[in-house]
Amino acid sequence: MDKTGCASFEVWTRGRLQNSQHDAKDRDSTNDKVEPVGRGTPFSTGSIRVDGEKQAVVDAQTLTWLGSSEATETYYIVVKNKTHAACNYTLSIRGPDVSF
Repeated sequence: MDKTGCASFEVWTRGRLQNSQHDAKDRDSTNDKVEPVGRGTPFSTGSIRVDGEKQAVVDAQTLTWLGSSEATETYYIVVKNKTHAACNYTLSIRGPDVSF
């Protein structure tokens, strides 16, 4: 994305969109809500040592998600603009069994 933090994405399946899931933090199970299978997180580029402690180095402009399914599954990607201005992004999807 052209501006750090201007966009986010979620990964959904048809089943997740059609059926609510129980939120373990919600003691009232009647308030179940639909949650995505995953969300984009900043790409980890490794780690460095700072003052003797290991710290993660991330590229906040690159969001990633890694997942798979044992069954044939269709994933839906929802990209959200988190600002009130235009946000340019590039979406790249790849894997050994990916088809469009």
